[in-house]
Amino acid sequence: MVYQGIISVKSAIMPFLLVAAMFGSALTLASFIKVLYSVFLGQRPKEIGEVKEVGFGMVLPMVALAALCVLFGIFAQFPLRNFIGPVLGETFAGVPQDISLGKALWSPSLASLLLGIALLVGFIIYLMGRVTVRRSAPVFMAGERLDPEVTRVPGTGFYETVRELRLLRGPYREGERGVFDLYRLFGRYWEALVRALRAIHNGVMSTYLSWCILGLLVLLILLARG
Repeated sequence: MVYQGIISVKSAIMPFLLVAAMFGSALTLASFIKVLYSVFLGQRPKEIGEVKEVGFGMVLPMVALAALCVLFGIFAQFPLRNFIGPVLGETFAGVPQDISLGKALWSPSLASLLLGIALLVGFIIYLMGRVTVRRSAPVFMAGERLDPEVTRVPGTGFYETVRELRLLRGPYREGERGVFDLYRLFGRYWEALVRALRAIHNGVMSTYLSWCILGLLVLLILLARG
């Protein structure tokens, strides 16, 4: 839907938007592959101990949402014309009516078909590899065993490459120190005002009574002038 929405814009900056969308899709795909690997295929951290799989009641909503994301991403005509279009009052003339495999520069259906074939071939190769005899061994290097926590690749490791870039290394370091955190900045500069308000609200009844009388005087002055 993102790609078809960009194509329907018909603007001079459409090619740049397409490049940005594809770049974002590539980074999203890489991050999802990293997360899926660390969650389902990676090594289990020691600190979480023995964990068990969730029940069917928690698996079903995730499977349903994932299936809807795939279907609505491939067959974008259906949600655009039946859900989004009636709400916005748009007809989406730039969106084709039928699902085709080769009538556009970018065909989600063709890309999904090729991706499915690639996954099927990879699964067949995986099954063929399981036929041979395998032997499991701990991770070692130069004849010595390594700590599993050292060799484990966490899901957050994908962002370490971006964090270590020369242009982004400094901003990331400053961000971790709270330089760009508005909450900390306002808390630092308004600390004097907060201390003054705390001194006023000291819990003494006479102080609160004085503020009430002062407030009534201000209201009387404003009413007398009005």
